[in-house]
Amino acid sequence: TPPVTKKGKAPEPPPEPEPPDPEHLAVLEETLAQAQQVHKDVIETIEAAHLTFSPPDVKMITEYFTRTMVAHMKLYQYVFTKEQEPDITRVVAKVETCIPPPPLSAARTAAEIEEARLADELAKEEAEQERQRVAEEERVAAEAEAAEAEAEAKRLAEEELRLKQPTSLDEAVERAVAIRLLEEKAKLKAEYTAREEQLMMKISNIEAKLAI
Repeated sequence: TPPVTKKGKAPEPPPEPEPPDPEHLAVLEETLAQAQQVHKDVIETIEAAHLTFSPPDVKMITEYFTRTMVAHMKLYQYVFTKEQEPDITRVVAKVETCIPPPPLSAARTAAEIEEARLADELAKEEAEQERQRVAEEERVAAEAEAAEAEAEAKRLAEEELRLKQPTSLDEAVERAVAIRLLEEKAKLKAEYTAREEQLMMKISNIEAKLAI
């Protein structure tokens, strides 16, 4: 009879354990059967090889099974019969995919590809020549405008020097030196302009060769 408490009421009996899941029990039984089969195969292999175990060997083998499989039998039973809370980890991985190939209808023969390449090179060469022509025209126009402005400034300076009569010998010498400096400056500028044109032409030729 159950014990009676001070108030005269018997304690409630403990809840009955839930019956194990048949599917989990089947998995556990299958696992144990596989382990027994492996053990049997090992014994048969040993017997076939005429191997014998000494008492210390038997003791070591027995202790091994006792410490591993037999010692954790309850754990195996719990794992295979109790529903576990799922632990789901989601990882977003970016995978690079290849570019889809063009349709076969857009395929070209080797001759067509070579023809397109030559046409592209010709178009690039013509565009480069046109760019050089426009740049050369702009440069010539700018140089002509600068030369015209310089010539006009020089003319006005010389006219001013000629119209102004020197009052002394020093002033006459100073005027002559100024006129000479203007002439030398114009000469040097014309020489540097010619050299710059030559360098620009060489650079244009090098760029055209590299573009081809």
